[in-house]
Amino acid sequence: MSKPRVLISFVFQENGGLFIPLGPSCRDALENFGFEVDVFNALFEIRRGFFWKTLERAAVFGGRLIGRSKAATKAKLPWLEEAQRFEGIVRKCREFKPDYLLVISTYTYPKHVLDSIRRESDIKAMIGWCVEGPTWAGNPDFESTLYDHYFCIHQCNIANPSIHFLPALGFDPQNFHKMAGLKKEHDIVFVGQEKKRRVEWLTPLQDLNLEIYGPKWEQTALSTKHASSGIFGADVNRLYNQSKIVINVSAWPQEASGCLNLRILDVPATGSLLLTDYAPGIEEYLIPDQEVVIAHSPEEMRDKARYYLEHEAERERIAQAGWAKVQTLETYPQKMQRLLAACGIPLPE
Repeated sequence: MSKPRVLISFVFQENGGLFIPLGPSCRDALENFGFEVDVFNALFEIRRGFFWKTLERAAVFGGRLIGRSKAATKAKLPWLEEAQRFEGIVRKCREFKPDYLLVISTYTYPKHVLDSIRRESDIKAMIGWCVEGPTWAGNPDFESTLYDHYFCIHQCNIANPSIHFLPALGFDPQNFHKMAGLKKEHDIVFVGQEKKRRVEWLTPLQDLNLEIYGPKWEQTALSTKHASSGIFGADVNRLYNQSKIVINVSAWPQEASGCLNLRILDVPATGSLLLTDYAPGIEEYLIPDQEVVIAHSPEEMRDKARYYLEHEAERERIAQAGWAKVQTLETYPQKMQRLLAACGIPLPE
């Protein structure tokens, strides 16, 4: 009997560059269960030269001059990246013939693309998983109507009761773990893309020895703290291991959303102290002031960063308690088992 096939659409990049462990971790879990798994790299599958990228920008700019949105312009022009991505996922399904399609945002597909896949294959179920925060431009309520099963990492303003709540964060020891023999060479680090809220929270820390890793920080008031525009994969794990304090600031307001991002568990898994903005629900994973340090304002984050830099024993006690707790939490194989069970998909025999 042949193995059931699963195709995962996500932003995969294996050989350097952008790397988000969520996709590979889900892929590996499904493969270990006995599924035959292939991936569609929704970001890098389409490779085009400078000419086509320039032409795309010109088309989008022209569309805006006549009042057309960026998305509307891209949907109209078949040679643009989005149309090529749509054609690519249909072609991938035609070639791989999956039994199940798992689409993990950020890149999603309109109804006509998913309908094409259904028409051309004997696919048993399409599964969507929104791993974007509550400020995402997409609409989980609408997206859920396009799939047989749909999951979301938050419950903020979700009206459809059929949407399953499935947080993305999990214990991922393959990608985030302690490394022996490394010294704490960095005082305070933050890894992530520039966002307005992050600038507001990190600005009070600029008088400390803060290092920022991620894109688009060059034009902000924190440009002098910008260490690198890109750090990925094993280098992130090493950086966390070598840091006394790792900062987490979500791109969206946490007080109302309670939407936890991946750093909440990734950082403690490396044995370093996590200092994060507060979000309702964090207590379900880590105990504040015992396993993680939380802040309710930028000023409190600055004060606590300064305090824990000066109190090494207390800092390491909390960091080690956080590490121990994370070892007991849900892994990605367990998360994929939960997803499959909710979809009524049995494990291969």
